Amino acid sequence: MEVKEIPLKLIQPRKDQPRRYKELGPIYELAESIYRVGLLEPILVRPLPDGMYEIIAGERRYQAFKVLGRQTIPAIIREDVDDNTVHKMSVAENTSRVELKPAEIVLALRKHLRHLSDEEFSRKVKTLRSFIRSQGDGTEIPAEYKEFDIAAQTFGIKLSTLVHYAYLLADVPLSTLEILAEGNLTLRQVAAIHKDPSILDRILASYRRIKPNTDPLGMPAGDLACQDVFISLRKEKARKRRSKVDRALEHLKKAVNILLDLEEHEEHAYKLEDLIAVIEGTKAAEGE
Repeated sequence: MEVKEIPLKLIQPRKDQPRRYKELGPIYELAESIYRVGLLEPILVRPLPDGMYEIIAGERRYQAFKVLGRQTIPAIIREDVDDNTVHKMSVAENTSRVELKPAEIVLALRKHLRHLSDEEFSRKVKTLRSFIRSQGDGTEIPAEYKEFDIAAQTFGIKLSTLVHYAYLLADVPLSTLEILAEGNLTLRQVAAIHKDPSILDRILASYRRIKPNTDPLGMPAGDLACQDVFISLRKEKARKRRSKVDRALEHLKKAVNILLDLEEHEEHAYKLEDLIAVIEGTKAAEGE
């Protein structure tokens, strides 16, 4: 295919890009590489009705060219692709270059199945999950769920894994899922949100507070909100643990006093005092 030099000012990234580039470090590294050895692979774009071009694949290269201050970038123009094909190509490129997190995968899946409402998507995911759990992974699935199988192949993961991710976030509205996808959440954190919906409420409250003051060139508001909530949760868990330890120490100290009153159990009292000293030393080491 013919490669053309297209002005950067005529190119725009896709709004529903499955990977949001939150860290500038890799972009600067790529820019340095392009500066030294040149661009090894042109980006892929498609023309838009307003005369602009939309990136199909190569947003990192596009961002690197902007960092370098270039005016144009080598590109291959594809006029024969629809929205669905563009989305699949973009997902495939991002999956091959960088590992997508569970929420990012589910967001990409939701946008691929954009013809489904939130309720329809949730119902399909739960029905497919029940089918896989009863029939086993690898079983031929009904034709109406083939899109899930194709998506799993695109992401390079097992269908059961994709469905598990989707199940954990099945009841999260698409608009909220976009915020979580910015959060770089681990599978354990996604599972925690599924188990305790109040965590999601806290993330949304934090997002609404943070969003107006977010630097467009800095970390996304969704990422900041998720970090804010899960750091708070860790602190709360640590406080609850310390509270339990304090109560246990009180009981142990009462037991020591009782044992000391019983001369035949003095030896046990001294052993308990040693245990108390160890526990208090551990607390001090943890910053109590």
